Amino acid sequence: MTPRIVDKEAKRKQILEAALSVFARKGIHDFRMIEIAKAANVGKGTLYEYFPSKDELIVGCFSLFMSRFNHHVTNQLSGVTDPVEKIKKLISATFEFYLTDRALFDTIFDFYAAGIPHRDGKSLLTELTPMYTDMIEWVSVVIDDGVSQGLFRPTDSKVAASSILALLDGLFFQLALGVISVDSVDYANRISSNLLNGFLDRTNVNP
Repeated sequence: MTPRIVDKEAKRKQILEAALSVFARKGIHDFRMIEIAKAANVGKGTLYEYFPSKDELIVGCFSLFMSRFNHHVTNQLSGVTDPVEKIKKLISATFEFYLTDRALFDTIFDFYAAGIPHRDGKSLLTELTPMYTDMIEWVSVVIDDGVSQGLFRPTDSKVAASSILALLDGLFFQLALGVISVDSVDYANRISSNLLNGFLDRTNVNP
């Protein structure tokens, strides 16, 4: 009999998808590993083979979530070359992603909370720092491109990129708290207009 070949990457993703569905439903603070195993239709032993601890499972889910987000944004930005439109599209694509699955997006703040560094300096999110650094780098390149074309006023692109991403983080934190509500991407358009007012060289372009 030929032994069954297991696609480990597919199995890992199957477990992570199941975990995300559980987290979206009840958060990440009180879940049990057996719940994840049942949702993924695998044995508890198999679950621990792929994720020996809750922390590793949480980090894996955060990574999958961010991979989904990056894929969505990349697709939305495909073919966009104008720096101004890239910033607008980045913001609208982010809100579109939120609107597709609000419960899952809200879970991101559970991940952030779980990843806050402990007193010993350890953090669940340490492995994900490069992903965020890449996003800052991408936005800073767009801003530099806009400056070189005379569309944006001269500015420190790294600071500007960090500020844009911090703005989005803050907005979604307010959404999670219920301070603001968003029902359409029209809100994103208003955000991008307000944001770009601070960057645009008005002698060359209008928001």
